[in-house]
Amino acid sequence: MRVLVHGQRVGSPETAPHWAASSDDVIVLDALLEHGADIEATGAVFTDGTAMSDAVVFAQWRAARRLLDRGVGCVAGTPFIMPFARHSASTTRSLV
Repeated sequence: MRVLVHGQRVGSPETAPHWAASSDDVIVLDALLEHGADIEATGAVFTDGTAMSDAVVFAQWRAARRLLDRGVGCVAGTPFIMPFARHSASTTRSLV
């Protein structure tokens, strides 16, 4: 599990949480985060951002909500979230 949680796929900067977020797989996303995956790791396919960026780019709103619930920050480089970054997490969550 350690390689899956912390490793990257060869030839790709994305981590396992990026893959789970981009496919809206909240069960896998939860398991990864519960086993220590870095919620703020960068490497999203289009933005080099966090898993939140992949969730938003691919319109995977369940994963985006779950990442917000788990404490991901609203960081620059995350499309759609960027305009709302000045708002509180609860306001941003209601918009997603």
